[in-house]
Amino acid sequence: MKASSRKRYGIFRCRKCGGFNLAQLNFKTKTCPYCGARNSLSKVKFLAYASTWRAASEAVRRLKRLNK
Repeated sequence: MKASSRKRYGIFRCRKCGGFNLAQLNFKTKTCPYCGARNSLSKVKFLAYASTWRAASEAVRRLKRLNK
C-alpha cells in the first residue's frame, strides 16, 4: 500500500452537538471545537476518510453543504 493512499484522517459528527469534526486517526480522542465535548474515536461513526488534511477538510465542507 502506498503511503499516500493510507487513511490518516477521519470525519465524524460530535456525539453531543452533531457538529462535523476532523480527526487524525492515530489519536484516541478529539475535542469538539463547537461544544468542547471530548469524543472517543473508538466510539464515533466515521462518515468519511482521507489521506491528507486538505482532502479531509474538503470532505467536511461537502458534508456541511449536503446537510443544510
